[in-house]
Amino acid sequence: MAGESFRIRADLRKGFGGHDGLLGSVGADYVSRDGDRYVFAIGPRVLFSDSKFQRAYFGVSPADSVTSGLPQYRPSGGIYALAATSSLSYQLSSRWGIFGYGRYERLVGDAAKSPVIRDLGSRNQLSGGIGLNYTFIIKR
Repeated sequence: MAGESFRIRADLRKGFGGHDGLLGSVGADYVSRDGDRYVFAIGPRVLFSDSKFQRAYFGVSPADSVTSGLPQYRPSGGIYALAATSSLSYQLSSRWGIFGYGRYERLVGDAAKSPVIRDLGSRNQLSGGIGLNYTFIIKR
């Protein structure tokens, strides 16, 4: 935490079962809170990955090219998206809470040049979610 209203974050993750690659993000958030009653955060992100991740999601292998009609494409690693994200969590009681998030990503670099994105998809990616959480205490 860089201050009461500002935080810097970074993450690095390893995939398994889908791409086996490395991906991560770096970002900063403005944070507004009322203790633990609610927390709102909003900020930019830079998303990056290695070539294994990008080939799994944006590449077109020779076999895929034959079946899809898309040209072969072999992306390399690097920055693949710029994003803006926001989240809100709200405690309904001492045990129950709700949360939600929204995110906009703009694909860049090799990901944006992919025929999968150019011909079938969009450089603009939106995602969001809502959830309910319950806090419990394990007594010894």
